[in-house]
Amino acid sequence: MYNSSMKIVAGVVSPREAEYFSEFAEELYFGVPQVENHRKWYANQQFASTAEVKTAVRAAHAVGRRILLAANEIYRPAAYAGVLASIRRLLDLGVDGLIVRDLFLLDHFTSREPGPKLVLSSTAGCFNAEAARFYARFRLARIVVPQHVLPAEFSPVLRQVRGPAYEIFYFPDCFCPNVDGVCPLHDINKTESPRNCTAPHALAGRSWRMPKPPWAARLEMIRDYYRLGVRHIKMPRDGTFEEKRSVLRSVLRISEALRAGVSRKEFLRRASEEA
Repeated sequence: MYNSSMKIVAGVVSPREAEYFSEFAEELYFGVPQVENHRKWYANQQFASTAEVKTAVRAAHAVGRRILLAANEIYRPAAYAGVLASIRRLLDLGVDGLIVRDLFLLDHFTSREPGPKLVLSSTAGCFNAEAARFYARFRLARIVVPQHVLPAEFSPVLRQVRGPAYEIFYFPDCFCPNVDGVCPLHDINKTESPRNCTAPHALAGRSWRMPKPPWAARLEMIRDYYRLGVRHIKMPRDGTFEEKRSVLRSVLRISEALRAGVSRKEFLRRASEEA
């Protein structure tokens, strides 16, 4: 594995990606259509078959990496039996853990030893120390920080709740206009469109969009989280293989700049320069 100061968690959608990103990432994660996850609107962000899962698991394990299943929605009680059966089949194939938000799943797998590695999804909305203490009662390896939380806002959590490790997302081209996990915009007008959230709003006869923080501000958030002790950074599943390779190069640049311990200004310069 590439010796990075940040431990990379890479989203993959094919065995080819699993093999490639295993050389750089500590962990991989993926989704399948039979276990509803937070990319259910995108068929191309799910593994197409059990055979693909088997191949990806072999690729990850061949170089000593873990691979996790995204099961990060809330499931209706009537669906629990089917969801558990699908998850167990994937765990039997060698999948190492789960990215979860559903309390039933957290409780179910916490009570089983040895159980799969459990990571709390950002869709769970862990915004403060009370929430983190609640979730830490489960057997969590990590908590993924929601992208909207500033490092200064989250620093009390990092100080007070030390059981799990913490993980931040790297979103180079996306910043959700609403809180991920409770956002209804994908399902507006009883349709499932993944692009509803990009539509402009209308107010007083004028059109406007929710502003995003500048790119430099998002880089500074990564630096500040690193200085607070966060060491895991997650690459999304979104994008083509070549686009994700470009994202990886950016993450590695950021990691090298963090390792160097340079000033904020120099960090922004190094993290922003083209490879």
